[in-house]
Amino acid sequence: MGSEKRKYRRYLKRLMVRFGISREEHTGFTEDLAYQGVFIRSPHVLPKGAQVVMEVTLPDHRVVRLNGHVRWSKRVPLSIFGYSRKAGMGVELEFSPAEYVELLTQIDPDAVELLLTDSRSATPVESLPIVETQPHAAEGSSAQAVNAADISVGAQEIISAYEVLESQNHYEVLRVDTDATPEIIKRAYYRAAKIYHPDRHASMPELKDKLDTLFVRLNEAYHVLSSEERRQRYNFDLAQRRIGRSGDTNSSPAGPEHQAHLGRRAFEEGRCEAAIHHFELAVHAAPHKGVYHSLLARALHKIPKRQRDAETHYKRAIELEPARVENYLGLGQLYKQLGLVKRATQLFETALAWDPGNQQAQREVQSLASNQSNRR
Repeated sequence: MGSEKRKYRRYLKRLMVRFGISREEHTGFTEDLAYQGVFIRSPHVLPKGAQVVMEVTLPDHRVVRLNGHVRWSKRVPLSIFGYSRKAGMGVELEFSPAEYVELLTQIDPDAVELLLTDSRSATPVESLPIVETQPHAAEGSSAQAVNAADISVGAQEIISAYEVLESQNHYEVLRVDTDATPEIIKRAYYRAAKIYHPDRHASMPELKDKLDTLFVRLNEAYHVLSSEERRQRYNFDLAQRRIGRSGDTNSSPAGPEHQAHLGRRAFEEGRCEAAIHHFELAVHAAPHKGVYHSLLARALHKIPKRQRDAETHYKRAIELEPARVENYLGLGQLYKQLGLVKRATQLFETALAWDPGNQQAQREVQSLASNQSNRR
């Protein structure tokens, strides 16, 4: 990486990545990949030399944990982020996990051997032979082959799984016991991901939204339960919910996920004030979660006197999760409603920079441009 980057073969690959110093609290995408490091494209960057932890989502939806340090970084204003090719940071890896090596081997099938080095010295610490693998290859016993008959489901089964999703906890979503081992959780996730992957059901376009929701929830469940630290926090939240159901709910408040669930239900029923109450509790309990700020902003947006608060939480959601296009759309629509056309246009264009095919953002940009032309 850095001045030495031309020594190494690099590959262009767009993968979702969460990163931070002590926890994964920012979102971005990879562009350049190499065995020695990655380039992360994000408006959030860390200072040169900072130790960074990352979780990279591979094309087959496995999540790989990487560690490294920042070799260089370039921060640009969010308003021009979509137009700057070098906005982000280069991270040199301390080591390359087997799953990451497998990905790069698929890109570069000629690779025979990878020399792992300790980033604090130039001495080799391990020589790892690489064998040729096929895309989405099985990962030991945790990704056992599943027959096509075992993962075939019909429309009614998909609809049923979707309808109970909101009432299920992460263990129920993956259909594992609360004492399941990490290996069992991983196998359950791989199987469920194959069953409900939207690409498997292209012949049923009317179910695409439900499948997308199911797939996102499966990934969320696995993201939480695959980490011992996150799993412990989640188990504590579950215990709090049970106490709340059986005792005094005021003295034993539920965790943020349950508050968000109650808020969503109230919002769908048109009870905005109640939704705001629950979303505020979720934000208070987990202020580093962009999704809760986003939900609260949407509810506040509906209340004319609280649109300034909505703006604040939209901005916080964007700061925490800049890859979520709906936050740019929400804040852009708020500015459009307030008559702030230039700000609204910038946000819709930023949404398009992240997702060039987003039809809603395209319509908004065209509509604002047309209105401006008519006024002239």
